[in-house]
Amino acid sequence: MQGAWEMQNAFERRMRELLKNIASQSQAWLESRFEGSYTDAKKQAMEFSSFKRGKKREWVAEKTELAALLGNIKTKMSTYRLRAYEAPPELSLDVLEQKWALLMKAEMARGQLINEMIRE
Repeated sequence: MQGAWEMQNAFERRMRELLKNIASQSQAWLESRFEGSYTDAKKQAMEFSSFKRGKKREWVAEKTELAALLGNIKTKMSTYRLRAYEAPPELSLDVLEQKWALLMKAEMARGQLINEMIRE
């Protein structure tokens, strides 16, 4: 029982953190501004590329691990005939997928904007 409870807490804590990071990144892209110089556009392109190679890959791995953890929790609860675990609605995998889709849309828009600024 203790192990299942710890897994549930870990799932909820990690999911909150990932959702917070996704929201924070999306907001940062919305608030970012260009100075209008080629140097600034290239700098932002490098930061964007670094995000895609670093944080985004970490988040993809975390997303996969969270789905697996939730499956493990459900299996453990079922195996020990305990009440089925349902994540809080705001921490469900569906919510994560929705937020992820919005992040991908924002990422695409950000990439296009950076490319336009570089071309100018």
